[in-house]
Amino acid sequence: MPSSSTKIEKQILKEIHSLSAEQQAIALQLLHFLRREILEQERNESIASTDRLLQLAGTWQDKRTAEQQIAFIRSRRKSIKSRAHLR
Repeated sequence: MPSSSTKIEKQILKEIHSLSAEQQAIALQLLHFLRREILEQERNESIASTDRLLQLAGTWQDKRTAEQQIAFIRSRRKSIKSRAHLR
């Protein structure tokens, strides 16, 4: 999404350039607040969600590589062939 991001950046810069120095200082404070409070809160909520999932589902350790685990799962699969009887 670089093109839409670039358009938004241009719009933001246009708005900032139209502000006085005092208004720009206030806008900067608002941006700092946004990053510090709102975005950090979203990040913390995401971490909390992950922690809740791990508490519910648990974690495990396996010394096998991902490829070895996949091979093990595939080796345990059983193919079930069911044939429909049409009359």
